[in-house]
Amino acid sequence: MRIVAVVLGVLVLTGCTGGAGLVVDDSGDAVLVSAASNRDVRNLALIEGELAITESGCFGIDNGRAVFPAVFAVGTVPDGDGIYLVGHGHVAVGDRLEGGGGFASESEDSLPKGLPAECVADEVAIFDLAED
Repeated sequence: MRIVAVVLGVLVLTGCTGGAGLVVDDSGDAVLVSAASNRDVRNLALIEGELAITESGCFGIDNGRAVFPAVFAVGTVPDGDGIYLVGHGHVAVGDRLEGGGGFASESEDSLPKGLPAECVADEVAIFDLAED
């Protein structure tokens, strides 16, 4: 297992659809959701855990207490047994991720619009690069 540490920011994803604010790739073994742009970056909070796949089949982050579906950095794509993070390379399922981000909540109606059904949960990790 390796540790991938990145400096990240929370991306506000309001009024988004699969094509406007989110990029959804379901061509691999799990659904990958990434941001379409780095606009509206704000707040840094620590997100850490292992890259995982949720029970419903969405890439996410396992923080040891739960597996949260995640919206990843702009340009993130499926890559073999994991994902490719722009500027950081391949991250395999089980590799540790550390960086900034935050959480969107279904109960607070803050989930990104256009999030695929497989990736909807009460809390979704927003794990996004804070650079354009």
